[in-house]
Amino acid sequence: WGVPGGGEAWQPRKYSVLETGATLHLPLHRFVGFFASLLSRVPGTALPHLFVSPPEVVGTVRTASGESLDAMEGLEEPQAGPWGEDLVEAMVEHPLRVQVLLAQIRAGQWRLNGETMVRRAWFYRSSYFYDLGFDLDLFLLQIGAATLPPDRMVLLVVARFGLLHYFGLLSGPGGRPARGEPEVEEYEASVAEDMLVLLAAVVCERARLGRPDRECIRDELVSRLAVRPHSHSQLTESICRRWHEHPDFEPVLEEVAVYDPPRPDRMEQGKYRLRDSVWGNGGARREETLVHLLVRAFNHADYDAALASGLDTASGG
Repeated sequence: WGVPGGGEAWQPRKYSVLETGATLHLPLHRFVGFFASLLSRVPGTALPHLFVSPPEVVGTVRTASGESLDAMEGLEEPQAGPWGEDLVEAMVEHPLRVQVLLAQIRAGQWRLNGETMVRRAWFYRSSYFYDLGFDLDLFLLQIGAATLPPDRMVLLVVARFGLLHYFGLLSGPGGRPARGEPEVEEYEASVAEDMLVLLAAVVCERARLGRPDRECIRDELVSRLAVRPHSHSQLTESICRRWHEHPDFEPVLEEVAVYDPPRPDRMEQGKYRLRDSVWGNGGARREETLVHLLVRAFNHADYDAALASGLDTASGG
């Protein structure tokens, strides 16, 4: 394959998460992602220019004495690709490996490590961590998608997930060469599903891309209530502190949900259920909600429940 624009053929670096492993601890990446996300909220900020600026954008700088200097002077051009693209690819490499690791854990490829890996994957998706973990990792991948040539980014993702053969991107006898480890094939469908969800999230998710706080809170509430009714305490436990302590949390909750008080004959809490008008509107917003639900939940059973709820609402059931 080649990079669009007639460039030289490009191949992703060889790396196998299954054989070499990956770490969920990426403090430097998330530090950079956090401040880049703040910059993305500044009006007029172009996402690709946060990390990749062509020479005409960098321009000149001035010293304390007022002397003009070329900002690019003394900087070596990368050996391949436009200025800065290699840096972006290196930056998205580790967050991408985390997503591959999570997909492999969900598919059962790390079950020999016991429950430890499952607990780590659950914690990564939990309300305690996703705001400063997954959301920032996804934001870095979105920077890569906005900066790198589309084919290059997609091929990098497919290669890291180990699905080049699965999607027929490597030629061989009969289109798919024989594999030395046939037992791995049973996991490929599950891993491919998670990869496609990740690509959809890169396109749909806006939590760190300047979406207003009120809209982010709405997304969190609708995605939870689309699965099943929740009590107030269940909602605050499943949503990160950044949102459930926000001043707009209660007003948005009143907009999207109806409160059913507890029945006197049952020992249970009152619960909030999603308004039919919110879930029944359908369209692209519902699809974005389903993608948001998939990236928040480690277990995809919640997606099935939300989809069934949406079908019942649409049919008037």
